Amino acid sequence: MNWLSHSIEDRRIILRQTAETEGLPEYAIEKDWWVTMMLKAIFQTECAASLLFKGGTSLSKGWKLIQRFSEDIDLSIDHQYFRETVENNNQLKMLRKQCRRYVVDMLVGDIDCRMEAMGLSGYRIYPVVEQGGNKVSTDSDPTEIIIGYPSVIGAASD
Repeated sequence: MNWLSHSIEDRRIILRQTAETEGLPEYAIEKDWWVTMMLKAIFQTECAASLLFKGGTSLSKGWKLIQRFSEDIDLSIDHQYFRETVENNNQLKMLRKQCRRYVVDMLVGDIDCRMEAMGLSGYRIYPVVEQGGNKVSTDSDPTEIIIGYPSVIGAASD
């Protein structure tokens, strides 16, 4: 049966039972479910074939070399999705701007549509465009996307 078709109380019971069986905290299991759904949505987007796992996400979700629950999803978009070669610093700066623009203006909306199509709701998805009251540079790398989800065991999580 689909996780989302269960009542909130049934989901809590399932999380509690899974936590006891696996010896893990309930919040980690719930978060991992959302991370898995995010990955499913992300890898249905237009740029999916150009996405590359990075860091711990690569080791745990991609290669299954370590067992841990991801706090974040570290991905990059292969530069060839935007252009064949990067030959100098000016082209690199332009590539960063182009990539950031794509993530902020297109990818976030694409992920949102994919999540809705999967029947997910109650979450928040947005790009980080400001930090500490200052606008994030147009060539900032990496570009962060925040996804907050409605937790059934506590407050919604970012």
